[in-house]
Amino acid sequence: MSDDDPPVPEPVRDDATVELVRDAIGVARGEVPAERFSAKYGTAGESRTTGDGEE
Repeated sequence: MSDDDPPVPEPVRDDATVELVRDAIGVARGEVPAERFSAKYGTAGESRTTGDGEE
């Protein structure tokens, strides 16, 4: 990194963010039920898409 490069900002590490990320990883691994995650974070009813508009 040269002296002309802007500094890299520190990532957010507050307790709520850490808990959200851990829960999301738990859902992805199948360790946390998706329904519990949905109820906790209010994501129920949102559509799941692949990013290109298709489900």
